[in-house]
Amino acid sequence: MASNNEKESSAFDVIVNPHDDTFPFFGPPDKYDEIDEEKQHYNWIIDEINFRYENDKFKERGLHAALSHHKYYYAGQAVYEFFTDDSINQISIGNSSGDMRNHTIFKCRERKMVFEVHSGHGDLDIFPLYGIMDYLEAYKPDIANREDFIKLSNSLPNYDMVPLSEK
Repeated sequence: MASNNEKESSAFDVIVNPHDDTFPFFGPPDKYDEIDEEKQHYNWIIDEINFRYENDKFKERGLHAALSHHKYYYAGQAVYEFFTDDSINQISIGNSSGDMRNHTIFKCRERKMVFEVHSGHGDLDIFPLYGIMDYLEAYKPDIANREDFIKLSNSLPNYDMVPLSEK
């Protein structure tokens, strides 16, 4: 039996040694390269956009899922943040189809365009974004009346990638 100053070792102490760089039963952790998932996702969407343009696969102004009106407030807030914060490349504006389809807007800096990206039910739909005023009106009508946002909405999907003023 150990004295009061000595600690008895347990089976757990033998298995897990805090000074050991291995995990019990699995060996040392593998070395891995850190992947910038956001950059990888951005590049994947850019590749999809380029493929669709090169192969005439865009459904310009086709039939697309739409947000329910009660989700416009959040969508307006997201649209406002998207166009006033240059660091945002993609933002969710809401969901549809029983919350099974996610709607995002995406800055394609290479083409100086904005696209809407819907993902759901194992499918992806990408198309140019036209109009944002209904969302902004639901969020803050004074923003929807600003000349810079009106001009932006009328020029979409084209966007010069210059963020709008927050005020």
